[in-house]
Amino acid sequence: MRNYIGMCVLLASVAVSCATVQATEKQRLVLRDNWEMVSSADVGQTGDVISTSAFIPQGWYPVSVPTTVLAALVANGVYPDPFYGDNLKSIPGYREGRWLIMPADSPFRRPWWYRTQFKVPPDYAGRDVHLHLDGINYKANIWLNGHLIAASDSVIGAFRRFEFPASQCLRAGEDNCLAVEIIGPGQGPDVAYRTKQIEATTGWDDHNPYPPDMNMGIWQEVYLTATGPVRMRHPYVQTDLEVPSLDMAHLTVSVVVTNTTQQAVTAQIAGAIENVAFSQDLSLAPGHTELVRFSPEAFPQLNISKPRVWWPNPVGPQELYWLQLEARVGGEVSDVERVRFGIRKATTYINQEGWRAYTVNGRNILIRGG
Repeated sequence: MRNYIGMCVLLASVAVSCATVQATEKQRLVLRDNWEMVSSADVGQTGDVISTSAFIPQGWYPVSVPTTVLAALVANGVYPDPFYGDNLKSIPGYREGRWLIMPADSPFRRPWWYRTQFKVPPDYAGRDVHLHLDGINYKANIWLNGHLIAASDSVIGAFRRFEFPASQCLRAGEDNCLAVEIIGPGQGPDVAYRTKQIEATTGWDDHNPYPPDMNMGIWQEVYLTATGPVRMRHPYVQTDLEVPSLDMAHLTVSVVVTNTTQQAVTAQIAGAIENVAFSQDLSLAPGHTELVRFSPEAFPQLNISKPRVWWPNPVGPQELYWLQLEARVGGEVSDVERVRFGIRKATTYINQEGWRAYTVNGRNILIRGG
């Protein structure tokens, strides 16, 4: 079923087409196809067995992720198209009106299993590999090759992005098996709640009928990333645009850098924004994580003259740049990050009528949405 995911209109900085740094994309393996799914009521084994290649699924539904449980069941012909006529009302677990708890007899009250088998490239051997799950609704137990790598007491929250070390469990160049036990929202006591939502989960507008599975499932990508001894995360560009002239922008670039080894490492972090290049060296203790910053004061090339400015639609064009970062160790590329951003300045204030108002690039902007 389509995810009724709340959407926000954001005045966000988003990034750019790169130049001087000649790195490749981050080594990434997306686990999209070759999944199967079944209710825990129909499987008599636990995760340590289900997540092995020796387990033979019987009666499981073929799926691709991301997908909610109900979407996968509709795709497999178990339930009719919920967007046609009154079909939604015929799906077990459906309720009229607004409700926050799954009925006790709902087929979605029980956990559902997602399972896939996949090969890891041989060159993943000796690299630092992480498993990423960018969207799970609502809780999950994560099993990889017979090992529980994360449990539902920590894997909880529809809008959180999770990543777990996977190097010790993966078999490079061989078959691997991942099993995700999804626990949906709405598991609490079925009482009257004086609120529209009791969990920070994917939602729906008040006027739409609720999907019976409450959007339980994997609703964002599942993938592996592999890096060398130094890993980068969360690249970010903070823009300070001079207004009202718009003639100069001052950029601050940051990225979180981790030494994944048990030895001290010296690394070079090199970046490029189109024809603007910058770099710095740093020493990292074993297992140490550090926030690396490139300020416009220390790196004058990050003071951009005559920048292409990002405007909200339809005030002006949405001009974007690419930032590309490389982490190098011993002259070899250890990791790569790319992010798009826009150069703009957004501020907010309370106007004379007591309403919150906004300016973008020095101009008053009426925020509209629908």
